[in-house]
Amino acid sequence: MDLLNVRIGHIIKLERQKNRLTLDQLGNLVGCDHSTLSGYEAGRRRLPAARVDALAAVFGIPPKIIDPEAYQGRDG
Repeated sequence: MDLLNVRIGHIIKLERQKNRLTLDQLGNLVGCDHSTLSGYEAGRRRLPAARVDALAAVFGIPPKIIDPEAYQGRDG
């Protein structure tokens, strides 16, 4: 398991819980299945950059908070 994936998953889970969303609700908002989100939260799956943007929009946070590596050398 990649430590960056675990860190990203932890942030996603904290933000989801802070916003009082279930995996199903968040999945509907960002266009993916709850099992995919569960994989992200557990650090078993790598989060694609497009999904970083979608999650950041739902949570109302900058994308670089979720995944700083996806935005190296870019403004965002």
